[in-house]
Amino acid sequence: MAESCKDLPDECWELILARLHQLHHSHLESPSLSCKRLLSIANSLRTHLKILHPTATPLSALFNRFPNLNSISIFSLRDFDEQDLNHIVTHLSASNLNLETLDFSGAKSLHLESLKILGSPDSMPSLEELDISHSSSYFGFDTDELQAIDNPGAVGVTDRGIQMLSSKLEGLRKIDMSGHVFLTDKSLLALSTNCVYLTDILFCGCSLVTLSGIEFVMRNSTNLSAGIPLKKFALSHCECFTFSGISSLSNICWSLVFLRLRGISFLTDEKMSDLSQCLSALVKIHLDLCKNLTETAFFNLAKYCPLLEDVSMKWTNLGGGDGATYIVKSSRIKSVNLDINPKMGDECLAKVASLCPSLEVLVVSSCKSITEKGIADFFKSGSKIRELQIYECGGIKSIGNGSELSELHFLGAAKSGLNDDGLAVLGKRCHGLLHLSLENCLGVTTMGLKEILTNCKRLGQLDLTGCLNASTETVDWMVFSRPSLRKIIVSDITADTLGFTTYPPAYLSPQASGKNLLIGANFASAASGYDDKTALLSHAISLTQQVQFYKEYQAKLARVAGNQKAASIIKDGLYIVSFGSSDFVQNYYVNPFLNKLYTPDQYSSFLVGIFSSFVKDLYKLGARRIGVTSLPPLGCLPETITLFGFHQSGCVSRINTDAQGFNNKINSAVTSLPKQLPGLKIAVFDIFKPLYDLVQTPSNYGFAEARRGCCGTGTVETTSLLCNPKSIGTCRNATQYVFWDAVHPSQAANQVLADALISQGISLIG
Repeated sequence: MAESCKDLPDECWELILARLHQLHHSHLESPSLSCKRLLSIANSLRTHLKILHPTATPLSALFNRFPNLNSISIFSLRDFDEQDLNHIVTHLSASNLNLETLDFSGAKSLHLESLKILGSPDSMPSLEELDISHSSSYFGFDTDELQAIDNPGAVGVTDRGIQMLSSKLEGLRKIDMSGHVFLTDKSLLALSTNCVYLTDILFCGCSLVTLSGIEFVMRNSTNLSAGIPLKKFALSHCECFTFSGISSLSNICWSLVFLRLRGISFLTDEKMSDLSQCLSALVKIHLDLCKNLTETAFFNLAKYCPLLEDVSMKWTNLGGGDGATYIVKSSRIKSVNLDINPKMGDECLAKVASLCPSLEVLVVSSCKSITEKGIADFFKSGSKIRELQIYECGGIKSIGNGSELSELHFLGAAKSGLNDDGLAVLGKRCHGLLHLSLENCLGVTTMGLKEILTNCKRLGQLDLTGCLNASTETVDWMVFSRPSLRKIIVSDITADTLGFTTYPPAYLSPQASGKNLLIGANFASAASGYDDKTALLSHAISLTQQVQFYKEYQAKLARVAGNQKAASIIKDGLYIVSFGSSDFVQNYYVNPFLNKLYTPDQYSSFLVGIFSSFVKDLYKLGARRIGVTSLPPLGCLPETITLFGFHQSGCVSRINTDAQGFNNKINSAVTSLPKQLPGLKIAVFDIFKPLYDLVQTPSNYGFAEARRGCCGTGTVETTSLLCNPKSIGTCRNATQYVFWDAVHPSQAANQVLADALISQGISLIG
């Protein structure tokens, strides 16, 4: 290959390699290894670089190797300190690269010194896009807590930094500074005055910005008066605004492509109609939690916005209007999210179907007034649907008979009324189904599953969590009968091991009613935590709210079973408490304010204090048998190793140390609580040790791989978007892997954990 390179001039090889680069940058790896000449050409074609760690490779060497870089992303900044960031920024400023885009999103330690370097004269004269956002830092902190920070500049970006930056980066066109809660109107004034070419300013979560600052940018900024089109605009839960402030946007709304007005209480159908007439270029709109909007607002958007493709009106008042608006069909609308609209019924759904003949994605979860007939009628005109979500629609047992729905690939029917007959219909009509969620569908049995698996030959993911009548013993049969399956979710393995034959339904599901309440209820919410602010980050149900739901459950149980029987059920019931992982992984480690306020040990004490108070509350409400799970070895999760394990070959020891410290405090609390609460039986289910043993010596348990998950690369994928049947590299036999994805253990590992935990809970059921 070294000799053949000479047969063609560099220009030809550059065209060939450029074509490979267009397909995917990884295609350049093999030819670049063949000879120095092709390596040099390949290096010159790279325009984007992602830096994973500041000391992994000398940065100056990287910048010299790739001289045509114009875009750089700094990834996984959670483990970087202020010195690391200054190191990166210093080398960037001295690199002479003509950078146009610089992404620091997620940085928790981008402070004044780094901004000074970025804003130094001639450091980055071509920079047009800058992202310094931090997506999780602003959730849940009130004004008093913000004022408790002695030195805001040591925590995050302040007005002084933005003023200094904007004075030097005059060519800046886009900046995202969301999440930096200390920014005020001064930052907006500085940006709009100094950066005359700005077309995008994002500042979500900057709660100290006022209406005056917004008005200044919208009315007096040089870029807007020059006619540069504004493409995106978003407001969320802004209580200080009125419609007069929103209407002041009318002179620039003509260019908006994306508009998000979330939780705007004063927005009505009439006002939205007026605004819609100014949104001729709009492609995507989110009006979630605008509870005074009805279907009339939806119909007017379709009428006045000819380019509209995506509409989200979650938790509004659809079905609450008079329905008198003239409907104009819109063939461009492809995606509609109408989640949590309890008044929305079949008639309203029929109008949506008539209005959107090209609809591909429909979300009507928790729209409990929609019936089986409504969905059946919808599909008579909605044959192009690719994705349908009907979560918590208990009245929908089937999608109805009809012609084939060849385009339907995703059906989310968790907590719906879907049963075996409905699955049989699905199997006949939806041969192309790829993903099916049946979580807590009590009408689903092995018979219905066989029907759908026989006919849906491409099905890749199936969620059977809480399907009480679908035995986990069916899993082996499903795997062998449908080779396309790459992920089957079946929970309650520990309950199976304990010998339970039924499981408590989710409290907010339709099944949690009547005699079903006699077997208990599930109040858990994924990604929630002991700290209520953790739940805010993931929009989960907080612990405080879960306690309120439990009190409601007790009242309902008394009505069903009588006071005496209800008291007996409450006293003899087994209570399982599982929190903590999200508090650390999704809150503490990514939240600079918590890092400043607490050490890991102090935060553990804070969480355990909440746990102790929670147990005492349960005790007062009648609970006497409580099991609590420990933290797992958080430092051994593949995702944790990828994000935080730069200098270690195995588990991230400091994170495991934090988890063990928390577990020690939980054990101490569990030892002391029975002394304070007579008659209380409480035990800790230690997940840390069995999972740690699995990771350290997987071969002892019949596993071959413990450092990465089965799905995809096994290092970062956790969602259905990143981890699905089409993920490149997904293993053929998940039973050989301790982890299914980058966070969750495989089903085979869960069975090992269940066997280990059972002995720890014997004292609770004796």
